Amino acid sequence: MLIISSTLIVLSQKTLSVEEVGFFNKKSVDLLETSPDSALFFARTAYNNSVSLDYVKGIAMSSSRIGYAFEAKGQLDSALKHLNNSLNFRQKNELSKGGIASIYTWLGNIYGDKNMFARAIANLTEAVKIREELNAPERLADAYIDLAISYSDYATQKSRNNDTTTIYKTQFKAGQNFKKALPLLKQKKRLHRYADVCNMLSSIYRLEMKYDSALNYLSQSEIIFDSLLNNDVGSDSIDNLIGLSETYNYIGRIYNESGKLDLAIPYLEQALEINESFGKELDLFISHINIGDNALRGKNYRKALKSFIQAEGLVQKNKFNKELLNILYNNLSTAYDSLGMHAEANKYLYKRLKLNNEISLESSKARLEDATENLKLESDYATTLLEKEYQEKLNIWIIIGSILLTGLLGIILYNTYQKQKYQEIIIENQEANHMQHLLSQLEEAEQQILADQSAKQQMLLTTIGKELHDSIGSMLSAAKRELENLRNNLSEIPSKAESQFEHSYGMIDKAIRDLRKISKSPDKLSLEEQLIPSLRELCKNINRIENAPNIELNTYRLEGVKLPAKHELHIFRIIQEAIANIIKHAQATDIQLQLDWADRILSITIEDNGVGFDPKQIKHGVGLDSMRSRTEELNGTFTLDTAPGKGSTLFMEISIPG
Repeated sequence: MLIISSTLIVLSQKTLSVEEVGFFNKKSVDLLETSPDSALFFARTAYNNSVSLDYVKGIAMSSSRIGYAFEAKGQLDSALKHLNNSLNFRQKNELSKGGIASIYTWLGNIYGDKNMFARAIANLTEAVKIREELNAPERLADAYIDLAISYSDYATQKSRNNDTTTIYKTQFKAGQNFKKALPLLKQKKRLHRYADVCNMLSSIYRLEMKYDSALNYLSQSEIIFDSLLNNDVGSDSIDNLIGLSETYNYIGRIYNESGKLDLAIPYLEQALEINESFGKELDLFISHINIGDNALRGKNYRKALKSFIQAEGLVQKNKFNKELLNILYNNLSTAYDSLGMHAEANKYLYKRLKLNNEISLESSKARLEDATENLKLESDYATTLLEKEYQEKLNIWIIIGSILLTGLLGIILYNTYQKQKYQEIIIENQEANHMQHLLSQLEEAEQQILADQSAKQQMLLTTIGKELHDSIGSMLSAAKRELENLRNNLSEIPSKAESQFEHSYGMIDKAIRDLRKISKSPDKLSLEEQLIPSLRELCKNINRIENAPNIELNTYRLEGVKLPAKHELHIFRIIQEAIANIIKHAQATDIQLQLDWADRILSITIEDNGVGFDPKQIKHGVGLDSMRSRTEELNGTFTLDTAPGKGSTLFMEISIPG
């Protein structure tokens, strides 16, 4: 052992060749399961030498293998960090798409281990997209299965919160991906894996209480494992036996739940027999639980208790999933209580309650981490998008300004040329009446030119004024209100006042920068499909302002809907202006904002509980005129329902072209 360690130290101190880097990377993978620390050493050595050699492929491979080693060591956050670095490096250098898909798969599975299923699903979905593009059946089948398992685990997590809508959607998507994998597995003759997927599909149908469909897939699985066992005498026979025992357990469980207890017993006993001889402790644990459940349902409480006690004996030697322990403690408590042994029942009831608290805390922590990471990613993306948008606005406005300036110079030169031309005509024609006629023509031409020029200038000023009022004006108004709150709080809560001041200062500073950049013309602006995130950010910023009304945003049936860029901008500006008007004038405490999509019609409702007003008294409101003109420009309808003391409801319907 000392000789091997010394050899490794010497190798790490000399510069490796490209071939040696490849050897170290391979060695790292080989040692992942048996010695994660050695795997990490080889991967880091390969990485450092790849950087020295400027060996791009070596950097990509070794950085991912560092992540694999940390994952094997159980250091999941470090694994995620290095795998994300590897992913970014591979994408930047346009390396193998297959390698990028593999990184997405690892990331997805690690996020799944951390119970951060939203991030897991996002990464595994990217892996599926790449595998579909590469059209490699075997890898694509595995990608579908990984994604399906993640959806299924997400449904299990949501079941603790009774979130039935999300559970249904995620189970449905899990089933879809499992079904996509089946024909690919059959094509590659991966029959054992095919049977495993049938078992997993049956679990989804069991949860939906579609027992016939579940038994249909389990029947396929049973036939496959029987066939494999009859044709196999090698090392795979034990794996096939274990697979058959799992299938028997699934069948027995379904018969238990559907009330066919007698039909369940032979399957459960066969599964127990296999697991006692060849299975792992977890498989044996599940067999005892299922047999105990059968006895409990049949009111044979002593037999049930015996099975549950045998399962608990395995727990003392192994560390099982907390969900399984929860089931065991619940069953033990029920069995003891049914036998009149209430003290024992209460002991396991207490264990179950304690375990449920741990599960709930872990689930809440995972959801918080997932939500925090999603929020950070969304915020970073939005910031980048806005910076890009403002730069584009500035560039285009410079071009527009140059064009307008050139046009104005052209008009002036043309005007001068026309005057000279008419003067020459006047000099050439000496007759007084004819000269008077020509002078009249000259005057009319000058007036027409000036009128055209004035109209163009007025149109430009109107456009700029609208954008300044809708965008910058709203921002400055919000800043003014925060500064007023700041003035009231300075003497009482210095730290709070300082926070408000910094936020207000930032808003005003941004407004000033926006005024300098102006913006590009409205018909070319776009929120680039960021309408809903932008509205969420708008509501979030207003909700944090003290004494501002609380805004609640609700969206319905908008998933996957894409609006034209022009529509997204105008809709955002209309809502922004409406909310600004409510804050300034309505004295409201609550604002309800709702967007609904049906039959290519987007319905927008903005309702407040403020003081309302008489629309007849508002003859020319800049805000209302702006909202109405924007809605009409989108060929939409604009309705305002309000009266003094009754709050206000603004309703718009906008038909989106197909």
